[in-house]
Amino acid sequence: MFFQTAARHRAWLVAACLMSVGVSMVHAEPDARYLVERPVKRLALIIANWEYSSGRLEGTDVDQATLAEQLGKLGFEVDTISNFRNQEELVNGGLNKFLNKIKEADFALIYYSGHGLSFGSENFPVPTKLPGTLRESDLLKYFVSIEEFHRKLAGQNPGISMVILDACRTYTGPKLEKSDGIEEELSKGLIKPSMRMTTNMALIYAAEPGQTATVKGKQSIFTEALVESLKSGLNEYNEVKRDVNSRVLDKSGEKQLPWYNESPTAMIWFRDSEEARRAAKTAWLNAVTRGTIDDVKRFLRMFPSSSHSIAAREWLRDNPEGTAVATSKVPPTFAALAWEGSATRIAYSDVSAHYSFANTVALAKVGGDFSVDTLQKPTRDQIANTMVASSALVTNKPVNVRSQPSSTGKVLATLPRGALLRFSGTKTDAAGQAWLEARVRFVDGPVYVEPPPAFKVISTASIGVPLVEGLIGPNPETNAVLVRELDVYKLIASAGDGYKSISWASIESGTLACKDDSGQCHQAEDLRSLRALHAESLLVQAGVDRTKITSVSDASGVPAGMVRIRFFK
Repeated sequence: MFFQTAARHRAWLVAACLMSVGVSMVHAEPDARYLVERPVKRLALIIANWEYSSGRLEGTDVDQATLAEQLGKLGFEVDTISNFRNQEELVNGGLNKFLNKIKEADFALIYYSGHGLSFGSENFPVPTKLPGTLRESDLLKYFVSIEEFHRKLAGQNPGISMVILDACRTYTGPKLEKSDGIEEELSKGLIKPSMRMTTNMALIYAAEPGQTATVKGKQSIFTEALVESLKSGLNEYNEVKRDVNSRVLDKSGEKQLPWYNESPTAMIWFRDSEEARRAAKTAWLNAVTRGTIDDVKRFLRMFPSSSHSIAAREWLRDNPEGTAVATSKVPPTFAALAWEGSATRIAYSDVSAHYSFANTVALAKVGGDFSVDTLQKPTRDQIANTMVASSALVTNKPVNVRSQPSSTGKVLATLPRGALLRFSGTKTDAAGQAWLEARVRFVDGPVYVEPPPAFKVISTASIGVPLVEGLIGPNPETNAVLVRELDVYKLIASAGDGYKSISWASIESGTLACKDDSGQCHQAEDLRSLRALHAESLLVQAGVDRTKITSVSDASGVPAGMVRIRFFK
């Protein structure tokens, strides 16, 4: 009720603000097929073993009961498996049934509490009945590896998959008789997995690999901390993770710390909520209305298990080359030069036949004046340097990216129309011809692109003189995925005649704190781009021409998490 009331109040304030300057909302209409909401499920399988032939394992039955109850309260559909004696009982006793429930874009979670051991490069939950000595050939009769859990989950194509193991208990396992007749002990506890986590997968251990998880009283302290955290009202994955870590450290006297192997780029909410639904819906409308492949993929990375995720997947299947997008042909960094008064007009190569300057980019750097001389026939080097200076371009047609700056270099991928290319420099081939060095998300290291062979004559543009600027913060009700809408409309109102006074708008985002290739860094980059796209969409809805908006990131003087909007007249 609170969120509905807050949303109505926010809508009234926005409408009043717009009416005060005579602005009406302008909504583009995406294809109705992609606006159908299809709720996805939250599914959990809670497995626990305690009736071991070697003796009862205390706490795991309580772990299972308390976590199953709490996840059920959060909206998960919960299945349980207890005391499986071998691989067949695990697989046919509930694992396959659970896997068959998982549909495209669902949130799937598997939890195990009990003994665990490792062999080779894999980890295994321990069945309750094992002989004193196991033949190597009989391993698959008794065990299913944790890595196999993840592989089976990935095969169902969920939006989010998570495996949680509270299996780092003290355990004396059976001996293993190898094919050469030599006996050896199976390793106790869990090791770091050899498998690579794909996007939005997480593997969580109650304690670090090789360490023992603590049971106090009737329950594991890790599972107790997890249940307490979920009960406290915390919802977003990273918030829950930080809270669980803190609780486990406190309960163990700082002797135990959970361990995570993850690749999350998503905003993961354990409980469906009004703010989560609103954030996903608004972000999807922004992405599908603008309609580039990068925008839709970015939405899916951030919201893989929302009621719009299936529509986003269908959009990508239906639009393999993207859609035609009206973007500014003016390099986005020119707005910074115009605001500082160091440039009033810019000369630039018109590359519209192959590329558009990106008006929402991830890593375009605000730099110096990169205007080029007004030559009728710019050289290949001048063209390449101009494109590099703009930092990011959107492809208007399929483009090959190569492993080397040469026409004989291996084609690593063919980028579809609408893909974002971030340029970092130029390289010359054996013939002395310039090639563009670029970065793309799915390829490690630099790739190389040949500059287009022909251009129109150099064009010039003017975007006006500075009018007004303002810093816009993230909206905390949406976990900072969106910007504060009311602040954007107040800034439009301050322009005097509303959007009619605005000849150009520049959206500038701050620098990321991280620079590595981690999932958290990619998430921060996507969040920054989603906020910029939301700001752009609000301006377009208020009447600003989309082709008169440019966006840059890593702008100086903009605090992290905020955007600066500058209007020209």
